[in-house]
Amino acid sequence: MSEISWVVCGDDVALTERLLDAISGEQPSERRATVAFPAELERRIAEESPQALLIGLGAQADAVLRTVESMPGARPALVVVGPEDDSRLILRSMRIGAREYLPHGATTEELRASVRSLENSLGLVTHSAARAKVVGVMGVKGGTGGTFVSCQLAASLRAAGDSVTLCDLDLRQGDVSLYFDLDPAYTVADVAKRTGEIDAAYLKTILHTDPSGVSILAAPRQMEEAELVGGRHVDTVAEVLGEDADWLIFDLARDFDDVTLRALDRLDLLMLVTNACIPALHHTRRRLELLERIGFSSTKTRLLLNRDSDKNPVSERDLVEFLERGFDAKLPNDFDAARECVSYGKSLSEAAPRTRLTNAFVDLAQSTRSWVGRGGDSDRANRRGLRGYLKRALHGAD
Repeated sequence: MSEISWVVCGDDVALTERLLDAISGEQPSERRATVAFPAELERRIAEESPQALLIGLGAQADAVLRTVESMPGARPALVVVGPEDDSRLILRSMRIGAREYLPHGATTEELRASVRSLENSLGLVTHSAARAKVVGVMGVKGGTGGTFVSCQLAASLRAAGDSVTLCDLDLRQGDVSLYFDLDPAYTVADVAKRTGEIDAAYLKTILHTDPSGVSILAAPRQMEEAELVGGRHVDTVAEVLGEDADWLIFDLARDFDDVTLRALDRLDLLMLVTNACIPALHHTRRRLELLERIGFSSTKTRLLLNRDSDKNPVSERDLVEFLERGFDAKLPNDFDAARECVSYGKSLSEAAPRTRLTNAFVDLAQSTRSWVGRGGDSDRANRRGLRGYLKRALHGAD
């Protein structure tokens, strides 16, 4: 991996040391950090040409932000740490392009998570092939079938032998547990409430495993608990669960809030789910335009036409002309098979194994592997040599 360059700026020595530790405290060989006091910030950036800038706002906050505002040309990617209750500084930071604004009281782990998230969003971090691929699924509007696609894609990948964790990040209206007929005792809200270390051992205790083998991190049971969950919790979940799975699938809310934006930073692939009705197509175009404005790579976006039928009210030619792009996958309209799955909390392979819709999800799983560069390699055990072979020989594929 090439070296990632940062400039750290602050007028408070203790805060600046904490910011520097957030960058240099882990993976020091992959990051280079230069400290700049406010008066020399402009010169340091000109000399170092950093990829990212981490600023701690103190007594000279206005002068520092003014310096960043006045920079000619493209600015480094920016993370700001400042007073929690100063809405003026928060708004000003966001207006000059800050990717995130953290309070002075943020922990070192929260600071490091923000650093990792920014590097991921810039494509500066290359994860090893053994890490989970992260796929987000978002319905462009209510009723297009985003959650159904999330659940059935997860089940199809698992049926092919992959280990899959499905995280419900539609925090207020998430239905993943309902689609799998689960009554979860623990949810992602418990991650936010956790005061101790959040490691793999802890997260495994709050995951729920469906009979299909998909591990599920459910949305909060109470809608008001959604307020507890922030972007840093998404980072923690992705970092920890990504170490021991083939796939992380995020069922995303339609709101582009902090949680969704942080999840987008983590994605290897985003699937937008739509259908052929006029309101859904209108929202699809708006979503595509918004993704472009916020800098999400179009090469990571795939467009799925759900409930495809020869009775679609709009012709495919008109669909493509309106959206200015074609569809990457189509899922046939099969109301009976979908109803059977939702009513009984089963996967398609269990509820309707011989339908066109089931076959379409098998194809979608294979396409997903191809889109993220995994080709036909569908089983992590296959990459574990003799140990994987012995496990399959003795116990069968699981």
